[in-house]
Formats: sequence, C-alpha cells, structure tokens
Amino acid sequence: QEGGVATLAGKWHLPWESGEPTPTERSSSRHDATGSTTSTTASTTATAVSTSVTLTSSSTARELTVVIPHHSEDAEQSLYCFALARPEIGEIELMATQLRHSTGIFACDGYTVFSSQALALDQKGVVKAEVIDGSLVAPIGGLYNMALNSEIFVRVWRRVFEAKRYVSFGWVVKVDPDAVFLPARLRKHCSSLPALQGSEKPKGVYLNNCKIGNHGPIEVISSAGVATFSEGIDQCIEEKYAPFTDVGEDVFVRRCLRNLGVQQLDDFQLLSEINCFENPSPCTADKVTFHPFKQPAAFLQCLAQATGETTTAAPPPPPAPVAAAAVPPAAAASRSCAAVGCHGGFVKDRPCQCNEACGHFKNCCPDYAATCRGRPEEPHEVNCAKLGCASFKPGRPCQCDATCGRYGNCCADFSAICGAAGKPRDLLASLRTGDSRGGDPLTLPLIGGGLVGD
Repeated sequence: QEGGVATLAGKWHLPWESGEPTPTERSSSRHDATGSTTSTTASTTATAVSTSVTLTSSSTARELTVVIPHHSEDAEQSLYCFALARPEIGEIELMATQLRHSTGIFACDGYTVFSSQALALDQKGVVKAEVIDGSLVAPIGGLYNMALNSEIFVRVWRRVFEAKRYVSFGWVVKVDPDAVFLPARLRKHCSSLPALQGSEKPKGVYLNNCKIGNHGPIEVISSAGVATFSEGIDQCIEEKYAPFTDVGEDVFVRRCLRNLGVQQLDDFQLLSEINCFENPSPCTADKVTFHPFKQPAAFLQCLAQATGETTTAAPPPPPAPVAAAAVPPAAAASRSCAAVGCHGGFVKDRPCQCNEACGHFKNCCPDYAATCRGRPEEPHEVNCAKLGCASFKPGRPCQCDATCGRYGNCCADFSAICGAAGKPRDLLASLRTGDSRGGDPLTLPLIGGGLVGD
C-alpha cells in the first residue's frame, strides 16, 4: 500500500530494479538512521510484535512502509530510541562509533539519529541522520548558567510526534550521544511489574533516573506517555511550567509530563553520572547508562567495562623495571593539585581530582587539602556561622543550604544562623510543596557544568 502502512500476516516482498517481485526469501537487513533498510531482497514472517520501516527502490524512487518484527520478543519491552547529534562537537563521530559496534540506540528495536545535516554514519553512506531545521546551538544562561536547549528539543520531539514511528513500540528513549547506553538492560527494567502497570495507564508513565529529578542523558517514556506529551506539549509551553529562558530540556520534559498526568516511576538504576552524585567511571555498576564519555576511545573503554568485553589487541610487552621513585613528570603532575590547580572541575582520566566534589567521591589528590583548602577542615570547624547560608558544597561534613533539612546533613547551628533570616525557612516550605505552576520539589546548583536537580 503506497503512502501507508502494509501489515502482512505471512511473507512479504517488494518490486526492485526490474519492477517485478523477486521470490520471497529471508535475508538480513540493516536499518538506517531514519528506519530504511539496505538489503536488496528482503522477506520475513510478520509477528504480533512489529515496527514500521521504509524500504526504497533505487530505480523507481518510491517508498513503501511495511511492518517487520522487532528484535524484542515482547511488544511491551520494545524500544524506539533517538539521539540528537551535533557534528561540530564530535557527536556524529560518536554515533558512527556506536553504529560500528551495534551498540547504544543502534541496539534498540527502532532508532533515528537527528542532526543539523544529513550526514552519513557509515562508510557507504547508507545510514544517515535526519535533518532538524534551525540552529542546534543552545545559548548559555538561565537560572543555572546552563545550556538553554528546551526549544531545540521541542523541535526534535515534534518530529518524533509527527513521524509516529513510536506508536509501534512499547517505550520511547531519548539518549545523548555521549551516553554509554545498554538497551538490553533497559528492557529488563521496562518488563518490571511497576513499569508494565504504568505503561498500561491511559496517560502512560516515565522512568525517573535521579533522586533530584530526571536527567537528560537518558529519558524513558512509555508510548502512551509520549502520546500524552504530544497532545499537551503546547499547553506546557503556554503555561510556562519550565520557561525556555530559565532551564534546560530535561526540566521542561519532566515538568510537562507531570503536569499532563503522566505517572513518574522512580528507577535510580538507569543512570550513572556526576550530576546525579555518582562517578560513572569505571563503568562497572549495574546501570543502564553511563555519562558522559565524549571521546570514542573513552566511550569504548566504558562500554567494555560495562559489558565485560576484553580487547582483541595483543597485550603490550611488560615495561622495563624502573626504580620506585622514577615517576614520569607528567604522571606526577597529574597527581598534584599544586600542578593542575584547584578550580578546573572534574577531569576525566585523571587518577585523582582537585575539585570541591572530590571529597564526596573519595578521589582527591594527596595534596588537595593542603593546596586547595590550606588545611583539612575538621567537622567541628564547619558551621553556618563560618560558611554562611550558602549553596550546597560537596565534600563538607555538614551543609548550610536550604536543602540540608531534606537530606539530614545540616550543620548544628543551621537553625540558629540561617533560620533567623527567614529566607531559608520560606524556601524549605516551597521545596515541600512546589510552586503554583507545578514546579519541582527541589532545586540545586550545578556540579561540573550540568543541572543536578530541580
């Protein structure tokens, strides 16, 4: 059926260059970034679990949408995944790496890569990105001095809504290109009883991956939830549940879904990242996603750690014996805060860190306390009278910010010092109730340049 969907109960075949049907036969096919197949002959037995793909005849330049089986045996676990990749920051290269290794979104039951250009992800130019019109560069600013990318992702989501590829799948998954994503693990989460029950609700369900609000490296929404999102996205924009000038797309999506009545289901095994208070490296935790790994080599190393795969390259020869004191200057510098400074933030692949979060993650360099703090702070020396009623500071034994009561880590003099001004107490009340526009229950500052809460 040209221009529509052909659902076939038995075998299917297509006219190709001769214009005549070829004998039906089974052959493997690869799906490109927009769902197209590369096989010149293709046939299969349709099952109840199916997805729409587009097959194009090079001679007739006509398209026919058919239904073929998913990889997943259960429609309730089937995944339609998509990513937005910006070529100027190396994300197309990252997606090409994932395609070569059949990992990430390319291990989902259906997928689409969006970008600013129709760039090829493979050497033959078969797998190409689907173009999103307009700039994909987000301004920096808002409440947290972060990328204000909500408007960009609204354009992407509208494309997902319009194409309606997602309706043949149980779940829709938005993944960042620099996230090491393991779909096989996600399918297990989607098959849990709470997830199945949520997906059967008329308005659907989304999986919340962080205790302080769902974060953008992976967003998992049931198909019904995406349908609800599609119907109500304009309402979310008009009501300004998450103004584009204030926050990023992950805040917009989660606030919009909640205000539209999509159920939130907490699943904190979905994501490992610094901005959710967990160091993702090494990638040995039983998580679905590890983020961020922006270079292909680091990405593949994390993937190997997560999957237990080993490299096929020959092991390097053993190093020549050296004296214990003969440490290369570069290696010694990488372990010294005096050499690298105290304000550079988290640096991946460095054996120790010199940022304020290193105390929290137990990975400070040996001279961190002396170099960056002057000397270690003893617990009795840390109090609100000394620190002031300021924002959250990772690694401190107690806190003087408005959220410390929620986490049970207020300094002893918090109420006396910070409560007297009234503002922290008022903020605590707003955190418990949310604002009148359906605001989130918690707002925290940035760590390493990313939004850690809402």
